[in-house]
Amino acid sequence: MNIESVDLEIKSYGNEKFGFNFDFRSGLNLLTGDNSSGKSTVLSCIYYCLGLEQLIGSKGPRTLSPAIRESFTYKGKIYKVVSSSCTLKIKANDGNIYSLTRVIKTPDTTSSLNKEIVIETNGETFGKYVHAVRDHDEHGFYRWLADVNNLEILENEKEEGKVSKSLYMQNIFSLSFIEQTKGWSDFFSMLPSFGIKDVKQKIVEYCLNLNSLESRLKLDEISTKKEESKRIWTESVNRLNLKLDQLNLYIPTLNKKTVLTEKKVVLLEPLILLDEQETSVPKYLDKLKGQIKSVEESIDASTAFFDENAKTLQQKEKLVASIKSYEKEHRKVFELMEMEKQKQKDYSKMLSEIDEDLKDFQDIRWISSDRTWDKVTNSKCPVCEQGLAEISKNSISDDKVVKTSEFLKSQKELYQSYVNASSSATEKYRAALDFYASKIKSKRKELDYFSKDISSPTVFAVRSEMQRLSELNHRQISVEEFNSYFESVKCKLKEISIQYYDLVEQEKATKGLLKEDDTTIKSFENLFIGYLKKFGYRSNGTNSIHISNKGNYPLIPQINLFGQEAQNIRFISSASDFVRSIWAYYMSLLVLGKRHPGFLVLDEPGQHQMRLDSLISLLESAAGSGKQVLMAISQDRKFDDKKVNIKELLNDLDEEEYHLLHIEDSDGCVVRKGPSASANQS
Repeated sequence: MNIESVDLEIKSYGNEKFGFNFDFRSGLNLLTGDNSSGKSTVLSCIYYCLGLEQLIGSKGPRTLSPAIRESFTYKGKIYKVVSSSCTLKIKANDGNIYSLTRVIKTPDTTSSLNKEIVIETNGETFGKYVHAVRDHDEHGFYRWLADVNNLEILENEKEEGKVSKSLYMQNIFSLSFIEQTKGWSDFFSMLPSFGIKDVKQKIVEYCLNLNSLESRLKLDEISTKKEESKRIWTESVNRLNLKLDQLNLYIPTLNKKTVLTEKKVVLLEPLILLDEQETSVPKYLDKLKGQIKSVEESIDASTAFFDENAKTLQQKEKLVASIKSYEKEHRKVFELMEMEKQKQKDYSKMLSEIDEDLKDFQDIRWISSDRTWDKVTNSKCPVCEQGLAEISKNSISDDKVVKTSEFLKSQKELYQSYVNASSSATEKYRAALDFYASKIKSKRKELDYFSKDISSPTVFAVRSEMQRLSELNHRQISVEEFNSYFESVKCKLKEISIQYYDLVEQEKATKGLLKEDDTTIKSFENLFIGYLKKFGYRSNGTNSIHISNKGNYPLIPQINLFGQEAQNIRFISSASDFVRSIWAYYMSLLVLGKRHPGFLVLDEPGQHQMRLDSLISLLESAAGSGKQVLMAISQDRKFDDKKVNIKELLNDLDEEEYHLLHIEDSDGCVVRKGPSASANQS
């Protein structure tokens, strides 16, 4: 993307028109003028028209100079701003020219964020919105800006199908802007983080198109899905273990904490210990059937001698069948109650976590109720552990804290209702269990009465055998029901295993991609060091400088000092040398970046009494980069106690290699517009 021009239009009382217009070219563009002439004001309009004013302050027109939204001085007279707007013309990577117009002030309002950016191209006019909930979605400006410049908006899937932006356009365009006041204090010092973890690392990964960015995002997604698979596995195994315990069965290789491979799941087999020997369920069932047959034959032989008691025995059999039915219902209710108790436990855990979150936000509210920021800049946020010095005052506004707290309270009420409902359901299950237990006890007493009516020794023997037969039949039915249940659980465990180990393989393959980044990172390091040498970097030399995607400062230049851990180049460089390293860093990203906005804006790069030869080298490097670079530089600066004009810095460059724009008017960049107005640029 190239910046073609920026135009400001201001209307004062009497419909008098003021403003400025500057045309830019590809390659090196230099905007010069006296100190406080309005160079930064011109650049700020570029930010504003791209919806990127957060890079220089906050949202909306209040980030811009009062001279273009309140009042300005022209030829000694003060003029009131009635309305103002600015227009940026860009050539996007899709080859089209677009004019982007955004209102700064209207006669009706001065407080609005003026979220609409009006876009005109090829006779078509349409509006897009910034600083809105869906500004990165289909109808948002940032989505449009990304699409026309082939800049991908990365998204990351989180739990339960939720999708979030991994990087925003405001993050990505921080590659292209270095503002005068704080922009030279650190790499990406103007960057709005939006709470994105490792955001600086991700921006460089995005720019250089490293596998590691998508890989780390993919690894985060895989990790979330693996945890979900393990959770389902644990729940399934817990329910299976409950049924195993009821039947005195066990599966030696089954572990609720470890997801077994598909092959091991297929081999899972319940066992029972009989006569100190492990016996499979099919063999156990065969043994039960044999015992049942033997008891039935014994009963048949015994009952042949007392036909007169047949009716009593039939009634007894009905009672036994009734008891079996109640026992079966008792088991079902017991299982349902256990599942409900587990849900109640999960809900209580969620309730506890929400309580902790509420306490955290109460802490935040305490911090935000008296924001004496000078006192708390060395503190950490009670929620995210981020240093408060890095957090904007606006990012933890009272309104946000209150809204978040209210949301958490509603969540608490919801989960409390779940806990109450689950508790009520558990009590109902307990009542049902008591009912069935009472019925079983009553029927067994009735069974005892029938048994007492049969007084002969033979009948006593039959009664004992029938009791045993009842127990054996009940055991057989329970084991057969479990067998059917186990096969369904086994299928589910197999599905979980396949999914889990597929994720494991994806994880291995994704980690393997990280090694492919080494060549690109080495090229980035070499170009960065090459620029450092050109710009005259002296602190600690350049032989010990390296860039890697590991350690405490991933993709940030580091210096290896003998016997010490690698240090961020910022901490062990002189002020002027660190500015040189910023030049080198942003220039390297501009030249090598495969996903870069395509231009670079530097506001007063000659910081900290920069040496003349260093600034000349920067201008030469920018002119020869093959990319568009816009620099705002004071026309006269002191170098080594000598006043030097900007044109002296350009002596070694051909006039075709740069485009010089000069703010002529002593009143600044805002001048009268119209046929009689004098030119304000060259």
